[in-house]
Amino acid sequence: MIGLYFVIFTAICLWKYGLFAYDGLDLAIYNQVFWNTLHGQPFGLTIHPHSYLGDHAEFGLLTLLPFYALKPDPRTLLILQSAVLALAAWPIWLLARHRLANTPGLSRLAPLAFAAAWLLSPLVQNINLFEFHLLPFALPPLLLALLAYDERRPFRFVLWALVAMLFREDVSLVVAAVGLLAILERRGWRWMIGPIVLGAAWFMMATGVAAHFAPSGSYKFLIYYTWLGEAHSFADVAVNALSQPLKVLAHTASLGNIEMLLGFLLPLLFLPLLSPKKLILLIGPLSQILLGSPGGSATIVQTHYSTLFLPGLFLAAMSGLPKLNSPLKRQLAIDQAKTLATLLLIPGTLYGSLTLGPLPAVATRIWSGDGREAAADAQRIVEQVPPNAAVAASYRLLPELSSRSSVYSAHYIFLGVEQFGTDSYPTPDDVQFLAFDENDLSTYRAQFLSTNWARPHYNGGRGRLGRSFSPLSLAEVGGFALYGPIWSSSEYLMTPPFDSPPTRLNPPKNFADGSQLIAVQSQSVADEDRSRLQLQTIWKFGPTADALQIDLTLIDADSQEVWHETMPLVNELWQSTEPNVEYERRIDRLIPKLTGESYRLRLELFERTQVHGLDGLLSGQQLTTKKQSFGRFEMGSNLDF
Repeated sequence: MIGLYFVIFTAICLWKYGLFAYDGLDLAIYNQVFWNTLHGQPFGLTIHPHSYLGDHAEFGLLTLLPFYALKPDPRTLLILQSAVLALAAWPIWLLARHRLANTPGLSRLAPLAFAAAWLLSPLVQNINLFEFHLLPFALPPLLLALLAYDERRPFRFVLWALVAMLFREDVSLVVAAVGLLAILERRGWRWMIGPIVLGAAWFMMATGVAAHFAPSGSYKFLIYYTWLGEAHSFADVAVNALSQPLKVLAHTASLGNIEMLLGFLLPLLFLPLLSPKKLILLIGPLSQILLGSPGGSATIVQTHYSTLFLPGLFLAAMSGLPKLNSPLKRQLAIDQAKTLATLLLIPGTLYGSLTLGPLPAVATRIWSGDGREAAADAQRIVEQVPPNAAVAASYRLLPELSSRSSVYSAHYIFLGVEQFGTDSYPTPDDVQFLAFDENDLSTYRAQFLSTNWARPHYNGGRGRLGRSFSPLSLAEVGGFALYGPIWSSSEYLMTPPFDSPPTRLNPPKNFADGSQLIAVQSQSVADEDRSRLQLQTIWKFGPTADALQIDLTLIDADSQEVWHETMPLVNELWQSTEPNVEYERRIDRLIPKLTGESYRLRLELFERTQVHGLDGLLSGQQLTTKKQSFGRFEMGSNLDF
């Protein structure tokens, strides 16, 4: 089972990487940290302009460096993450075997059922597919520490706990909670005091290290708790929370938190609730989520934030199974009920995997082939950047460009401030290239206008990017652009797609927002086994140009949709969008191979209110909450195919 899981999820992760779908920043950050550490700059990071130790005290990175050195590449990290999540099923099996070995009425297959439940868990699978993090590497040693606790082996517990805490500072909260569990279970004083002291000491040391390396001089993520009041330490957070119980209650009593808890419990058939003492292991990570300003939501279930909940949930489920009293006493004996629950554990987690996990979306995307054309264009862009050049890049392009000492995220240059707005983020002096995805302009709007710290810095962002890179040459392919000293021999990147100006519309096409489409021309050219659609338009804008988007739909002679894409209308970083100033918008997309001769291209102009979320591949997407269409324009006979 472990091997099968590893093969499947390694293949899925590498496939997702090939689609340039790791756009959550974390894979790029970790890869650059590994790269710089390997090349003599321990924990070096430029995406966030300070040492990575200023984010998290993750000393365990050094233990993985020999594996990364075999092939310094983001894909190596994805393979390692799949391996460690697969291997964690082994200590789950050991823990279940020890805990359930002498339980009457339980099948000998119960430990195997829990191992299978781990591999089928949507939480595990979501962690695996959502970006890369070091936190999952704490799971096997943390589970082995819990096994040592069960077996009453204190020295082995300390050893595995220390290994686990190397991988992030908040792992120590789970270690400390073992002491609270020992108090509830009336263990000896060594078990009551030892884990609490060990966990608390490590937490203070590790957060102190992070504070030392952070530019602000304090632990960076305390900002999540400032809604309770000013906080310079976790002691301040605790005092603020305890002194405002009604405010805390109002914050935690939310549908998002209920949704999160249901996502935790459903795959394990709510068995953890039968062993509430074991759930004390969740107190640390649960407090982090509930007291944080974002609170809980389905996003926690979809991402790595669920990692530290897993050991406590599985241990509680294992402990809850023997306590199962049959609700069907008249039909089933208690032993039969326990056996039935064991047998249902696998289909239960499988159901959770299919409803809360990524596999259905992965299968759908593989079947449809969506994203391959855009990925091919993205690959063309990143191939133009020399290996050692300093580069700023969009979310999707960052991982592929992160194996270098100097790489920056375009979104910080757009905002002009660092994460959480704590300091300015000027354009780095050494940057030579900007590799940009035009869809980031829509992403920025959805992300930053709904984020408190980023909202004040949103206006003027496109201009900041434009001013930073306007002296550089521009090449475009698909929805991607490269600003920099173009050195590639690629004829397509160097050659404009049109030799003559577009045909003026008489009269212009007027849209309801005040925008005008005043000229257009289009063509289709062969591009290996696909076609390339090229469209040149000239506009005059209404008052809200930066908020406008266009839907393009290609329709064949049978009125069937051949291709469709949504994109921002404004994609150039320095062109003016003032009313009555002409704006040229070129659209160049790799599309499926065209086989017919008659096609229509429909353009719809609209504005929509969006929030940023995750799609089925756990990549970023914009979720529309409101859409206002301003009109359509259709090109038929003038479409040159």
